[in-house]
Amino acid sequence: MATQIITRAAQARCYACGSAAITMVCHHCGQGLCNAHAPRRSDLQRWLWRGDFSGLGLPDDAAQPVYCGDCVQTPQAPSTLVLAIGPLVALIGVLLLIQRFSPAALWLVLLGGVLALAAYGLQRRWRAASARTLPPLPLLPRFNSVKVRETIAARITLDSAGTYRAELQPATGEIEIASSLAHDERARLQLYRARYRLAAAQPVRYCAGFAVLRGKAAIQLAGPGSADLAAPNILALSGQSGELPFLHSEAGHGLDTFVRTYPYRVLDSAEPLALPISLVPSFIPEAGQRALDLELQWSELIQWGAALPIERIKLLRIDVPIAWGAVESVVGGHAIIAQHAADRDTILQRIEWSQLPVAADRMPQQCRRFSIRFDGQIDHADRICGRMEVIFKGALSAIEGAEIYSSLGRRRSGYASQVRTTVAVDFELSLAGVRYQEVRVVPDLRHPLDPPEREVAVYAGVIPNYATVSTLTDALSRRDYYVKRTVESPPRVGDHASRRNRYWDIAGRRYDGVYPIDFHIVLSGDELAGDRYGSGGSTHVSLTVQGTYANHAMEQQIEVVWDELRALIDATLHKRAAPGDQAAADRPETLAADWPAEHMDMADQAHERLAGLLDVLGTGEIALPELAHELVLLAHEIDQYAGAGQPLRQAEVGG
Repeated sequence: MATQIITRAAQARCYACGSAAITMVCHHCGQGLCNAHAPRRSDLQRWLWRGDFSGLGLPDDAAQPVYCGDCVQTPQAPSTLVLAIGPLVALIGVLLLIQRFSPAALWLVLLGGVLALAAYGLQRRWRAASARTLPPLPLLPRFNSVKVRETIAARITLDSAGTYRAELQPATGEIEIASSLAHDERARLQLYRARYRLAAAQPVRYCAGFAVLRGKAAIQLAGPGSADLAAPNILALSGQSGELPFLHSEAGHGLDTFVRTYPYRVLDSAEPLALPISLVPSFIPEAGQRALDLELQWSELIQWGAALPIERIKLLRIDVPIAWGAVESVVGGHAIIAQHAADRDTILQRIEWSQLPVAADRMPQQCRRFSIRFDGQIDHADRICGRMEVIFKGALSAIEGAEIYSSLGRRRSGYASQVRTTVAVDFELSLAGVRYQEVRVVPDLRHPLDPPEREVAVYAGVIPNYATVSTLTDALSRRDYYVKRTVESPPRVGDHASRRNRYWDIAGRRYDGVYPIDFHIVLSGDELAGDRYGSGGSTHVSLTVQGTYANHAMEQQIEVVWDELRALIDATLHKRAAPGDQAAADRPETLAADWPAEHMDMADQAHERLAGLLDVLGTGEIALPELAHELVLLAHEIDQYAGAGQPLRQAEVGG
């Protein structure tokens, strides 16, 4: 029988029942406790036993730390009442004996002596236990912030043959806990030494609190900080008093900064981590080889937990040869331009963008373009190098943050928390494999290899409703096609009251390596309103695929994507056709030539889309490159339906 070891992310849990709802931490051993297993002290126990840290200037409710069920068996110091009751009873008996001898007074003296000896024994027992394992000095800092920062370092190269390579290093991180210590902690150290009869020079172990990591943290602590792991995902902020000069200095009466940092390594999951960002260079067409376009693309960052959303582009820095000339213009945000000495003999021109937030409307596109225009010509034999850093919200290791508990085991609040992951990539890109990129749109009536059957397909018996669209988009997603948007135009009433004209617009993208190929699907047709879901109809589908290519292989890949999509649409929609209509859906004469022109006016649809583009352009929701892309798609669709210089043909519009 084969045995497989599967790595699982650890989570802080109650030591007794395994609950993840931790409310306290044992001061002595650092184990977590849920509310059901939190210690409960009765009034009698408070009278009989002193708090371990009474007399150290702690708040009244904090003198007794939290103990788990295992550590509560540790001998505790008897209270003042327990120490005094024996001598007090004996004293009363002695006073009675002085006045008049009686057996009762003698018994009081004997009882007081026994109680005093018992209290003395308890005191000796507590001191002996304390001498073996002194409890740490409790410090009560004011916690300011807890930061979890993880880093994925990588290097990407694009060689002269156009091969794109990414080399990732193991992900690392650190937990930084910042706090402030007040000057009264010095006095507490002196009281602690006096309580436990320690010499002034003797080192004292301290505890400033505990950090309980929230979530399933797939990490392994590195360095000296691993010794502070009191329990799974519970860090003890402890050390020796000699490490804190503030406790031994008499100067100053303010606050002293107390910062603890814990470096760690993110564990590898069963699925290898894919680099979530890439940089694709290209030359801007018709710019005379003077303009360089860089597209920074990102995808979901996920390994142990949920997908992490992007927050901002922290840095994009590129170094280019100074022979390209001065920078005439930059698109993509404010950039700093300066000369940079790569070595003693090489001077480069550096263009740097920093702290660029990612707007909400950029999230679905998952890319941002940067363009640079030079006054000189770009040499294809050159290379560009640089660095990019992108910040994602959350942690790759699935850490959700950290909860701080005081050195006595109770939860603290009032501090800031931040969890971020930085993807830092150094890159070196050769421009030898980058050529002027042409745009290939399939179908294109002007292209000699595009057959006429690549125009509109008709599916009789398929109702163009939301169920059909949902089935189609699900099929696209299963085949790794990313659907960016699905929009339905308001249904129009046809020449009969029971007939409605439907129009759906589906747009998306697929990647060939790092190069995107966009697709646009238009579903239109009529629906017979027999009931609330429709009783019949037919669907007309036009498919357009567009991508940029620099060689014949890339152009062929765009055509392959069109063929795959057409086959996928055929297979999906044929399943939704009525049995009697499946054969009719394949006949060319079903091109709906009898549809009224008012139902199939492609010009109206084009007018609506143009108006929508103008609206989003006026509000700044779309950039000029995206606008140009949409206009190119629209122009090719009009060519597809009408042909070059021909009026719209009703039979090809298909609704």
